[in-house]
Amino acid sequence: MEKITLFNVYKFELPLKKELIVKNNKLNKREGLLINIGISDGLSGFGEISPLPFFHNESVDDAKKQIKELKQNNFFIKKIETIFKKPGSFDFLSDSKNTVTENSETELHGAAFIKSFNDFLNKLNDLFNDIKVYPSVRAGFEMALISLLFIRPGLEKIFKSAVYPDLPVCRLIMDLKKGLKKEILEIINNEYKAIKIKVGRGSPEKEIRSIEKIKKLILENQLNTAKLRLDANGLWSFSEALYFGKAIGSRLIEYIEDPLGNISEYEQFFKETQIPVALDEKLPDLIDLNKINELNGKCPDYLKAVIIKPDFIGGFFKTASLIKFARSNGIKPVLSNSFNSSLLISFIALFAGIMHLNDIPLGIDSLSLLNENLLAEDIKIIKGKINILEVLNNIKKINFNLLSPTGF
Repeated sequence: MEKITLFNVYKFELPLKKELIVKNNKLNKREGLLINIGISDGLSGFGEISPLPFFHNESVDDAKKQIKELKQNNFFIKKIETIFKKPGSFDFLSDSKNTVTENSETELHGAAFIKSFNDFLNKLNDLFNDIKVYPSVRAGFEMALISLLFIRPGLEKIFKSAVYPDLPVCRLIMDLKKGLKKEILEIINNEYKAIKIKVGRGSPEKEIRSIEKIKKLILENQLNTAKLRLDANGLWSFSEALYFGKAIGSRLIEYIEDPLGNISEYEQFFKETQIPVALDEKLPDLIDLNKINELNGKCPDYLKAVIIKPDFIGGFFKTASLIKFARSNGIKPVLSNSFNSSLLISFIALFAGIMHLNDIPLGIDSLSLLNENLLAEDIKIIKGKINILEVLNNIKKINFNLLSPTGF
C-alpha cells in the first residue's frame, strides 16, 4: 500500500486583465488554493480549489477550513492510501486480467484504459461516501489524485491510443461594446465552431443589434456551422427573455444558458421562441447532483445542453456521471470552468479527451482574462482547437512563483 508522504496546501491570487462581472458584482482577481499530495513512490499530484465569489455557495475561506480538517483526518488519509494498493504499480489502471505496470503500459489498449479510468473514478466516489465536503473541495481532491495518473511517465503513449489528439474550443466574448466586427472576423478566420456571448448585461436593444451583426458576419463568410451560445446567467425576467428571444430568432443559436431566474418558466420560453436552453448554475434546480446515477425518465423538451463545471457540481466522478446521463438523453454535455486557472482548465481538457467529447467545443477560453497563470506555459489554441498531448506535457510545469504556503 502506498503512503501519503506529502500534503501541502498553497494559496494563490491571479490578477485579472479587466474587471469580471459576476451577478452584477465586480472582481479584480481570482484567488484560490492548491493542494499537493505525494505518495511513497515519488509521484505528487496537484488539485485546484478556487470557488468563484457570487457563484459558488462556499468561499475560499470555507474551503481552507475544510481542507485543514481533512488533512488532519487520519481516517480520510488512510482511505486515500488504500486507493493505491501496491508500491510501484497503479492498480486503478488494471482490469480483472491485466495489471498495468511500467513495462506493460504501452500495450494497454485505449478501451481498456478508459474502463480502468472509470473504475478509478468509482474508487474516488467511495472515498467521499461518508464525508460531506464542498463541491470545489471535492473536485480539488479528486483532481490531485487523478493527476497522479496524468503525470505518470509513459502516459502519453496511452493517450495517443485512447483519446482524440485535438479538441475544439468555444470562443468567449465578454464585451459586446468594442471592436466587435474585428473580433468576429478573427474568430471566423480561426475556424471556431462555437462562440459564447454574455448577454443580459446591457440594453436589450443594443444586445439584439449586436447579435444580429454577429449572425450577419458569420453568414456572409459562409460559416453557418459556427453556432452562438448565449449566456444570460438568469438575469432576465420572463418578459425580457421573451422579447430578446423573439427578436433574435433561433437561427445560428445553439442555446441560451440560464435565460431566466425561475426555471419553471423555461418550458414556456422555449415554446414561444424555439430557442433551446442550457442549464448551468440552474442545473441543481432540475437535477439532484448527489443522485445522478439514479436519474431516469424524459428530460424537458427545452433542454439542449448541460454546462458541466466540475468544481461547481462536486468533482470528476459526478462529471462523468452527468456526461453519461446527458448522452443517454440526447443532451449535449458541455465541459466548462468557473474562470479557473490554467491548471484546472488543462485538467478539464484532459478529462474531456478521456470522455471522448471531441465533437463538443469546450468552454475554456476564459484564460485570456488572466494576466498570469499557474502553469508556466500557456494553453495554445490553434485554429479553434487545443492539442491534448501538448496539454498533458504542460500540466507538470507548475509556476511555483505564484504560490504561497498557507501555514498548515
